[in-house]
Amino acid sequence: MTPAVRRVAACGLSPREERVVGIILSRVPSSRFRYVWSPLPHDEGCDILLIEPLAPGWQIALQNLRVHSPRVIAVHLADAHAPDRRGYSISRRALWSHLVCTLDDIVLSEANGTQGLLGGSSATPTRAAVAIPTPTASTQTPAPQLAQIRALVLDDSITVRNQIQAALIELGIRSEGVSNGSAALDLLERQTFDLLFLDVVMPGVDGYEVCRRVRRNPATRRLPIAMLTSRSSAFDRARGALAGCDLYLVKPIDVVAFHQAVNRIVAKLCKNDLAQAQRRGFIPAAGWPSNPAA
Repeated sequence: MTPAVRRVAACGLSPREERVVGIILSRVPSSRFRYVWSPLPHDEGCDILLIEPLAPGWQIALQNLRVHSPRVIAVHLADAHAPDRRGYSISRRALWSHLVCTLDDIVLSEANGTQGLLGGSSATPTRAAVAIPTPTASTQTPAPQLAQIRALVLDDSITVRNQIQAALIELGIRSEGVSNGSAALDLLERQTFDLLFLDVVMPGVDGYEVCRRVRRNPATRRLPIAMLTSRSSAFDRARGALAGCDLYLVKPIDVVAFHQAVNRIVAKLCKNDLAQAQRRGFIPAAGWPSNPAA
């Protein structure tokens, strides 16, 4: 049976949040519904509206939308899973790991409660509920949410940094970008990252030296490092290995090769536990490795 289509739109979300939601709904399948994402409602309206509650005028926008879509379900972004007097809510921090399953829960809740979306009634849903139900003795306790995977991208080219960070967003990985080795080392002292993408040829402290310092620091010596460079000779690869890098990616970097490299890094980071990686927000590309050490 073909899954029922549910149209999802947004009101007041930031461009980054809209991009994240679009990636998730296009990459993470639902076993019950097919979610079609459009940041702005079309003339035919939508079934679910994601709302930034701090955005001015969202009440008016929702009221106007309900003229054409009286059964639309409003879902507010919140800072934590907690009852919201306005109706359904979803944790902003849980978008990567819980968005699709939460939408499934909300749609099914409406079907079993007010019948607003699936039952054919024109009544507007008004009851307050939590998007993810609180576990009881008769329900299975969900797996604990883990911190989202974070990457540091070091490259003196803003174009390359933006390309790498955009590719990481598609895989569900948060990232910070810096333009020089000193800034990267300073950030690594103050924040925790799960992987490092490192340009080699840079003014000042070059990539090899950054890699050596990271490996000498007890707090970061196990940090996975992928070197990004246009130098592809055997000598340069050996130099990178001696400095302590885990992967050596030659520019221009092929998208498929990049995805496979990140798959291997994350698989090793999560001990080849795909479920754990997904709980950390990771959206694996095709070819999750059976042997990440290979």
